[in-house]
This record gives sequence, structure tokens and C-alpha cells, in this order.
Amino acid sequence: MELQNTNQFKKIAIVADHRAEASKKFVIKALTELGVDYVLPKYDDSPDNDYPDLVVEAYKLYATKKVDGLILMCGTGVGMMIAANKCKGIRCVLANDEAVAAFGRIHEDCNALGLAAGYSDDAYGYEVKACKRKMQRIVKTFITTPFGGGRHARRVEKLNNIK
Repeated sequence: MELQNTNQFKKIAIVADHRAEASKKFVIKALTELGVDYVLPKYDDSPDNDYPDLVVEAYKLYATKKVDGLILMCGTGVGMMIAANKCKGIRCVLANDEAVAAFGRIHEDCNALGLAAGYSDDAYGYEVKACKRKMQRIVKTFITTPFGGGRHARRVEKLNNIK
């Protein structure tokens, strides 16, 4: 089954920190295959760049209606998701599989996708691996899944009104 971009996403801002920069090309390929345009806000490839600053750059494009959504990538995706969810009107799902990406769209009308590009930390013995094909499937699922509406619209309105 070929996925089609049938919903709100016409243009996406993509940001990635130094751990995720190399994976950005896989996301771009998935968006291109769906006919979704993208913008790459400024990027500082130093290891001490700060992901909240990257999120703010992407958010500025969203807030000024230059993009319809965001894709935010770092080693685990967690920092990007936290930063994004502090931005007014952003609902970011951290999706490590297609089901979470789909439910983030269906239930919460998420307009931002957090992705893990891969990370290892020897001090704690943790490792996150990202598969480029899986990453592309997650992106395609997020982009092509419409918001469910109905009872979910009431809940999204409540999310939008949390101060």
C-alpha cells in the first residue's frame, strides 16, 4: 500500500542536533516521497549545541505559519520532545514505532514528531539504535495519519488550554 499525504502537513521544519544530523537525510527522503516540502532551520554542528535552541528555531517557523508541523531529532528524541511541548500550540509525540506515531495523530492531533537517531552511554550501559527504514516508516505514518476528531477534539482543546 502506498501512503499518500492527505492531511494538514504540506511543509515541515526539520531540526537535528549533532547526534541526529546524519539521520536527517532519511527523514527528508520519506517526506519527499510523500510530496511534503521541508525547511531546515539554522544548524550548529558543534557537540555542545543545545537542542532547546534548535526547537525554538523550528517553532518560530510554525508560529509564523511558514510550516504546518515539526520533526525534531536528537539522540533519544526526549529533549526535543520536552522542549517542543513547552511551545504554545505544539503537541509533540516521541514515536519509536509507527503505532505511537499514528495514535499521536489520531488521539492528540500532534503537530510535531520527536525521533531518536541513536545514542549510547557507556557510563550507564544504555544504547538506543535507530534503523533508517523504521525511521522513514514512522515519519510516513505520522504525516499520513489524520486526526480522529470526535471525542478527541474535546481532549485536544483541554490540552491546548493547560497553562
